[in-house]
Amino acid sequence: MDCGGSVKRETGYHVLVYVAMVAEASLVIEELGLELKPGLLPGHLGAQAYQGCYHGGLVTLVVSGPEGSAGPDRVGTVPASVITYASIQALKPDLVLNVGTAGGFEGRGCAVGDVFLATEFVNHDRRISLGNFKEYGIDRRSAHLAPRLLDSLGLKAGTVSTGNSLDRCDADMCSLAECGADVKDMEAAAIAWTAALTETPVMALKTITDIVDGSEPSPDEFARNLGAAQQKLREYVPKVIKHIMNSTSLEDL
Repeated sequence: MDCGGSVKRETGYHVLVYVAMVAEASLVIEELGLELKPGLLPGHLGAQAYQGCYHGGLVTLVVSGPEGSAGPDRVGTVPASVITYASIQALKPDLVLNVGTAGGFEGRGCAVGDVFLATEFVNHDRRISLGNFKEYGIDRRSAHLAPRLLDSLGLKAGTVSTGNSLDRCDADMCSLAECGADVKDMEAAAIAWTAALTETPVMALKTITDIVDGSEPSPDEFARNLGAAQQKLREYVPKVIKHIMNSTSLEDL
């Protein structure tokens, strides 16, 4: 398997990293030494793939890409699901790692700058109060667990809940509380559902940019803390991937 140009991957795992926003991905790409690989994914997908060797394994980082020729990053569950599925089909990774920013809950011990590893995924904006459709809408799924990784890096752990809005409304807040969410994002649960179709293990690493149950509007707090979050991702994503690559088994992370 070609790995970063002329280098060949001989050992280790292939980790697919999905990132929704260029701002979340740019410093991680730089820190991992990844190179843009045009043609690695179907062109009509509109996503950018970066690839390289890291600690004996292969890392492919996929960024969702802009909406249209110069639109905003394609955040949210639909692009995340479609691009993840296409990436898994094209690349056959051993593990999917969703990386990005998220909101946290002060009432559950979160603070801006915390770094979380997901233990499970739920959806908070798929409210279908019709028999067992309620459980389908929430779609609670376990993440691929990594207790040694949590201990070695001192990460926080918790439930990541996914929805397609950055702001907060009363209905979402009730659902988030009912689900026991520690972290609120816009992609992770969709990626977990998609990866389950091919039985590909999924992990998620999130750094907190805003406090969902705080007094400041989430968009304002997110924008103010994005720069610091970029640095957190630059620091922790390579450590997580190094730990994965150096593990003897994906079942022993």
